[in-house]
Amino acid sequence: MRGLSVPLVDFRTCLGLPTVPPTVATRVLVVEAVTAADRPLVIGLVVDRVLDVSTWAAEAIEAVPDTGTAWHSRYVVSVLRREGGFVGLLDLRGVLDGMEAVLTQSTAPGASVVAT
Repeated sequence: MRGLSVPLVDFRTCLGLPTVPPTVATRVLVVEAVTAADRPLVIGLVVDRVLDVSTWAAEAIEAVPDTGTAWHSRYVVSVLRREGGFVGLLDLRGVLDGMEAVLTQSTAPGASVVAT
């Protein structure tokens, strides 16, 4: 990915959270997403911090349990049971829904990088 220009999107904005100033823990997570038009798109998500990067077997991924609480949002599509707890797995396509027009414009030849 070095040398590649990608649009930057504040992930907090995608989740409907207020923006916060960057800290020493702030990271850019580069991901390949698929737009609603099934077009691959490489973007950089500005996140508060990254705790771990892992791979899992498909068998470890489970349906979101019905806990009766609002801990999971409409973006959490499944969970991973890990170290006595759960890790919510986000539907990146759902999170970025509505951002496609902005992302498409920012990735056009000659366009500038977008920080939303």
